[in-house]
Amino acid sequence: MTRVISAPLPKAAKGERPFSLKDADHERLLNMIVALTAEISVLQDQQDMLTRILVARGVATDEEIAYFQPDTAASAARATKRRGLIERVMRIIIADAERAVRDEKPYEDLLAMVSSPTS
Repeated sequence: MTRVISAPLPKAAKGERPFSLKDADHERLLNMIVALTAEISVLQDQQDMLTRILVARGVATDEEIAYFQPDTAASAARATKRRGLIERVMRIIIADAERAVRDEKPYEDLLAMVSSPTS
């Protein structure tokens, strides 16, 4: 059996991200849509495969699979996977936020800039 293990997300790259669309927000949205599409495609293939195997072997029916209710442990595992999915889909926004925090000026510099007399 093949298990899919998610690798940790890489840290945000330094420097500006190149954009090919109208603006950065459109590019972010496109990246998120592509990530979601990839996730959905993999999940659909896995679900189809598992359903076909279970039904073919007489382990479960389509109806049993459709109406299955997970127990507490399964619900917790699903929540963990869901968080991973959200992190992968939101990776571009998270990376931009990390970059913004990393590039912040020290508090003292900001204070000096705000408190200096204007010309």
